[in-house]
Amino acid sequence: MKHYLFILNFLCSFSVCAQVSGNCNAPFDSPDALVEILIGEGVEFSNATFSGFDCSAGFFNGASNIGFESGLVMATDGVESITPGGFGAPGFGIPGFDLDLSNQLEIVGATSTDLNNLIVLEFDFIPTSDVVTFNYVFASNEYPSYTCSQYNDIFGFFLSGPGITGDFEDDAVNIALVPNPNDPSVYTNTPVIINTINSGIPT
Repeated sequence: MKHYLFILNFLCSFSVCAQVSGNCNAPFDSPDALVEILIGEGVEFSNATFSGFDCSAGFFNGASNIGFESGLVMATDGVESITPGGFGAPGFGIPGFDLDLSNQLEIVGATSTDLNNLIVLEFDFIPTSDVVTFNYVFASNEYPSYTCSQYNDIFGFFLSGPGITGDFEDDAVNIALVPNPNDPSVYTNTPVIINTINSGIPT
């Protein structure tokens, strides 16, 4: 089964937002509900925790122009901001700390590893097969304005558990990595940030 996640840092561009609407109200306002949106029915999970600000995550739908119709949205400018004409910014500029994300920024030589508007969803789950897949879209309104600058919106998807040995907390690996441009079926060790998914030319 495929699971869908729409990561939105600050405001999304009009082309991505054109058909998107979000909902952070009940029943989509608890850690368990957010995990259920992400993993779907029939997957056993526990210990769900969420940290962010009010209405920074919820359910989205109507997003046919990003490749899937609905799923979990995490928006650092608030879920309301993904709707055309919507405004959020309830968490703008709130400092946060996550060692794994800061380490990812260090890996690519970012000049700043400070984090703001951090949103984290964590949970334990028991897979029903030996393959688990997640589809996600990473969008950022800083992409056109801050490409090649010190500011880097970043996304990490850290996976840990039996048989996994990685460089991050709890021996986790980051599975949100940039594909090899010469062979998209192979992934690099490069994290997904605005300065690793562009042409290298500002704006």
